[in-house]
Amino acid sequence: MFIRKFLEADLEEVSGLVISNIRLLGKQSYSKEEANALIKASSPQEISERWAGRETFVATEEGKIVGVAGLKGDKVKNVFVQVPSHGKGIGKFLIEKIESLAKERELKKLWVEASLDAEKFYLKMGFKKITQFKKKMPDGTKVRMLKMKKKLEVLE
Repeated sequence: MFIRKFLEADLEEVSGLVISNIRLLGKQSYSKEEANALIKASSPQEISERWAGRETFVATEEGKIVGVAGLKGDKVKNVFVQVPSHGKGIGKFLIEKIESLAKERELKKLWVEASLDAEKFYLKMGFKKITQFKKKMPDGTKVRMLKMKKKLEVLE
């Protein structure tokens, strides 16, 4: 596995990965309306617009993107790993990359607005659940999300 910076050329593949995850996992946690709003917000055009200004990385295996994660300020953004690769440590490696970047920037904590189905993953990564809330998506639909936080050990 290799982690590299997200490129504009990755838009279609990353959009496909995110939408596939929402279709496979979102139906367990979200209403059809919520899942559709999340899918609409994950089109290549939406990703291009909404992900601007954040540091984003992709994990690749044999030239194929198998995961993605980003950091904007002190917020972890859009961590997704293709479903067949769950449990292989890809998400953990992406979070470690984000945490390393955050520590270089001397951040003391990280926040994430996590999907309901990602709660166990973030808890395993050391995040603590703060609250559940409804986030307004670009199409106006309100989607249930979790606000989670992790304190970072500052590098000396």
